[in-house]
Amino acid sequence: MLEETWLPALAGGVRIAGFPQLADLLWRDRHRAKRIEARMAFYGHLFLRQDQQGIDVKELTGTEKKIADELALRWLERAALRTANQQEQAVAARELAFVAGEPVGDERGAREAVRIVVKSLAKLKWFGGLGMALTERFIDHSLVQVTKYLTDDSLRSSVQKIVSEVIDSETKIGIGIL
Repeated sequence: MLEETWLPALAGGVRIAGFPQLADLLWRDRHRAKRIEARMAFYGHLFLRQDQQGIDVKELTGTEKKIADELALRWLERAALRTANQQEQAVAARELAFVAGEPVGDERGAREAVRIVVKSLAKLKWFGGLGMALTERFIDHSLVQVTKYLTDDSLRSSVQKIVSEVIDSETKIGIGIL
């Protein structure tokens, strides 16, 4: 079950963030009476297409491409503001300056703008150290999912239904992960 793979990763992230006791309550002590119960709402299958692993950024409409471009730019800006690493800040600032100089106009230009920002995001360790190609694929995948969620009412409704099935009156916190 995917939840069993996700839970130790969540606990690891909580531990790295400086909360080892909470991490233990999530994972190591999960079978004890005093524990933190965590559940996962998986909806990735809603983004799959027959004979494909998912939707490609090239399949977005013109309006969706503009939204994806704006999202990618906001992610890059956020990464530049959020990182404490001065070297990463310098890379993000340089990439933001580069992206700001790129003309965006027609549909081809919008697609190119997304590519440029994705390549800029992939240079930041903040988005992952998997190597440029894997990081770009991860960012593309995430951009498409978020864009589709924001623009497709039926898809958004299906995602919200799945999420609402794991949230109840005892839920204290929700964590959204792409």
